[in-house]
Formats: sequence, structure tokens, C-alpha cells
Amino acid sequence: MKKRKGPTPPVKRWAPFQLDVRSPFPDGDIMYGNGWWTVRVKFLEPDQGMDGPLWLSIHDRPRSTRHDWREFQRVKNEVCGPEREAVELYPRESRLIDTANEYHLFVLPVGELVPFGWDIGRLTEVDVTEADTQQAMAEMGVDPTRLYKARQRARHDDKP
Repeated sequence: MKKRKGPTPPVKRWAPFQLDVRSPFPDGDIMYGNGWWTVRVKFLEPDQGMDGPLWLSIHDRPRSTRHDWREFQRVKNEVCGPEREAVELYPRESRLIDTANEYHLFVLPVGELVPFGWDIGRLTEVDVTEADTQQAMAEMGVDPTRLYKARQRARHDDKP
């Protein structure tokens, strides 16, 4: 009988991204990782490098289906820079590929803006750098339903 190893140590979700040792790949793509996230960067116009349009293919360590825009915003910021804009495409069914629980962001070239959306930014009272997802709340030992229940009670108490 094989001796069972102990539990895997927890992985820091937001350790700094490092260039993967396999980069660059034969097709010119590069990959970053931080122990939790893996990001493959495809240069859509290779002569422009990281300043040109990019295709980010993102997955987390367990390849979960969980999807939190704050975490993807942070991945985009750390890999491409905070002033780059990106879009996530929900394709028509005839172009759909869904095989690996990977998510794709298409990053515009430096200085270009998506031709739709808000003209100014506005942050909520939540610190978006620390992604307050239900998963993160659970990892901190906080019941994520408490906030929802508190809001529901407050609405009920406000009724005459």
C-alpha cells in the first residue's frame, strides 16, 4: 500500500505572475502563471508585441466554471496593464467552442477604447483589488449569504 501524502498546501491566489518556463511557444505565444491562474497570451499582430491586440486565454488551477469579473479584471491589469481595455466575447452558437473551462479576453491595442460602455469610471464601496466573491468570502470564513440576508432584512424593515 502506498503512503498517502499530506494535504496540498494552499495556493496564494494573487502571487505575482511569472513568465512560464515554456515561453515563448513555437507559435510565439507566451504564458504567465502565479500558482492559481494560468494565462496564455496570443499576439494577434505579432510585430506590435504586448502593445498590440492580444488574446488572453485564462483558466484557474482547478479549471472551475466560476467566473468573477473582478478577478479577470485583475488578471488583465497585471498581464497587460490597468489602462488597457478588453472584451469577453459570447459568440454565436455556430462559433462556440466550450471544451476546457477556459475564458477568453480580447485586449485592444494600447490607447484604443471599446466603442461602447461608460465614458467615466466609478468604483463601488467594495475594494475591487481583493475580489469579494462568494469563494473569497468562504475562504475567509465568512458566510456569503449573511450580506444578502442583511440586505433583505433592511428592505423588509423599511416597508411601512
